[in-house]
Amino acid sequence: MWTEKIIENPWILGSPTFGGNPLACAAAIATFKYMLENDIPGLCKKQGDRFMAKLGELKEKFPTVLTAYRGAGLLICMEFPEAEVGYAVTKAMFAKQVMMAGTLVNAKTVRIEPPAVLSEESILKVFTALEEALAEVKEEFGL
Repeated sequence: MWTEKIIENPWILGSPTFGGNPLACAAAIATFKYMLENDIPGLCKKQGDRFMAKLGELKEKFPTVLTAYRGAGLLICMEFPEAEVGYAVTKAMFAKQVMMAGTLVNAKTVRIEPPAVLSEESILKVFTALEEALAEVKEEFGL
């Protein structure tokens, strides 16, 4: 029955929510325009490169806590020796008002996903908080 209905009307699988909603389309077009006019992809690359460089410094300073890091643009993750260490770092960052998130089902790998328009002040706050959190967790776990 569904096969015949789909042949007659292939749009039956979509709902009106996804079927050309003019307001949603206008918002999407405005977003793309803003991103291109303000080179948001370039800004993400530049800020991401800064994050990666700083994470390199922190890995050198805390190699037993921060075991690896990787990413592209502002989609970045940090890896820890075990989930409990990642959880402790995330908890310390929350206490410093910086949100981070574990991946899959644990916190061995933790995501940093700041907004594309992150301010200089916010970047400095994240770096300061992260360095403090890594130092605290190193001491707490005796790493």
